[in-house]
Formats: sequence, structure tokens, C-alpha cells
Amino acid sequence: MKNLIFIILSLVLISMSSVYGQDYMKILNNQDYESLSQYTNDKVNLEIDRKKSLESSAGAIKAVRAKLDAFNPIKWSSVHKGTSEENDAKYFIAEVTNSGGDGLRVFFHLESVGDVKKISSIRIRKLLN
Repeated sequence: MKNLIFIILSLVLISMSSVYGQDYMKILNNQDYESLSQYTNDKVNLEIDRKKSLESSAGAIKAVRAKLDAFNPIKWSSVHKGTSEENDAKYFIAEVTNSGGDGLRVFFHLESVGDVKKISSIRIRKLLN
């Protein structure tokens, strides 16, 4: 019986983590930064091109939007979803390309805030070829 409960719980958690990735991919593909902001913590650790800062949710979304608008993304792809049991955290990594074939890697780190997961860190780096 315990094994059955564990299996059911595992399947629910796996399906929930894929929903996070699907939600983010839809938001990113649509460049819907307003919706992205509802998933962020009040303060977000931001790293763009290796420049680190601590920003308000609005400031982080504004910086991400500026970076991505300047990049002119045409294709998003999910690279990896995962969890860290140590910090009860989840993360999601996506890659984006533009019409010139350049790429960026976008990393979202989520942490528990009450009963929900919120983006606590966003990292954007040039994709290594």
C-alpha cells in the first residue's frame, strides 16, 4: 500500500513539474512578460551576461524583456527540468535562438513561497557552441 501511494504521489509531482515547463514555454514563445511576472518572487536574483543583481519582480522582468527583445527570439526549446530536494526547489532551462542562428540559455530557479513555487532567480547567458 505504501508503494502504491508513493508511486501515485511521484506521478502527480512529475506531471506538476512538466506543467511548470509547459507554462513557461508558452509564456516565452508568446513573449508574455506580464504573465511571467505573476510567477516571480518579490525579489529576483538576476544574472544577464554574467552581470549579477538583485531586482524587484518588475525590475527583473523589465531587464529580461529588454535583453530578449534586443535578441529577437524566433525559437524556444525546453532543455531541462529538475528538482533539488535539498532546497525544495525546481528549475527549468530553455534555449532560444534568433534568425541569425545565435543562441541564449535561460535558467529559471523556483523556490517555495508558502504553497506555491515562485521564480527566485533568472540567468541568461550566451549559448556556447
